[in-house]
Amino acid sequence: MGPREALSQDQVDALVAALRAGSVLVSEGTGREARAVPYDFRRPSRVTKDQARGLQILHEDFAKLAAVSLSGLARTVVDLELAGLEQTPFGEYQLAVAAPTCLVTFAMEPFRGTAVLEAGHPATAVLLRRLLGSAGFDAPAAPRDFTEIERTLLAQVAAKVLGDLQQAWQRAGVAGCRTLGIETNPQTLQVTSPTEVMVVATFRLKLGPVTGPFALAYPYPMLEPALPRLGAQAAVSDDRTAPDRRAALLGELASNPVTVRAVLGETTLTVRALLGLERGDLLWLDTGPDDPVRVEIEDCPAFLGRAGTRRRRLAIELLRAVDEGGHLP
Repeated sequence: MGPREALSQDQVDALVAALRAGSVLVSEGTGREARAVPYDFRRPSRVTKDQARGLQILHEDFAKLAAVSLSGLARTVVDLELAGLEQTPFGEYQLAVAAPTCLVTFAMEPFRGTAVLEAGHPATAVLLRRLLGSAGFDAPAAPRDFTEIERTLLAQVAAKVLGDLQQAWQRAGVAGCRTLGIETNPQTLQVTSPTEVMVVATFRLKLGPVTGPFALAYPYPMLEPALPRLGAQAAVSDDRTAPDRRAALLGELASNPVTVRAVLGETTLTVRALLGLERGDLLWLDTGPDDPVRVEIEDCPAFLGRAGTRRRRLAIELLRAVDEGGHLP
């Protein structure tokens, strides 16, 4: 039968009668077995692949911006890298967050809803200590609740990071990000219903040698108006190269003052000897006149040098670099 030929009504009736009588063999198809695709109704996937790709590009851009801001605040290099995106019910997200931890709730105008910024221990503790003037990377073994002063500092950090987030979300129509509050217990969060889907972007945060969890969690209804703009075809990534990122980091760090100290030598005194010191007394140091001078940056040994004068002022000539332990590399 040709492609343009049609069955008459008598032929159609005869074919139907033959099918009912079982005298016509019916093909079972191509022989390929149908595959069942598993679907979890408790964790529905509501973001398409194109939208997920757009969210990935957006949060990669945010990570670059936030790393520069946090590096300036912490006075050290901070790495922030997107680890992945997932969709999970809000109730499961609450159970997965350790307590206590820093949970900043915020709004993204003009969208409706409340999102969560999560920053965990020990990176948060190290950041707070460096904001308070410490030069080290020590942190308590166990997390604890924050003091009022620490909450004030965290609010300032959150405002800076949310400014970077707003810049990354501009392409999707976000006009501003505003801090709503700071919590430490995930069970007290009142963001959405326990069964509502949350879109969670997880990051790897490294502050010097210290690492810690960092995440952004959005209720799906909050993102729904913006998702059509985040398709892979419309997403434009500011894919800066490594030299550009290094230049941005150096530009942010360049305006931060650092303490450089030249140590001629050290000695140990008792309290009695210290109280008895007078003008003209001599102190015996643990170095000789020909020994090199140790140059420290923020209390960390950096160079060995030689003391002298230049243009009638005391000066140090840098001879070679040393590692943090004061040893030659």
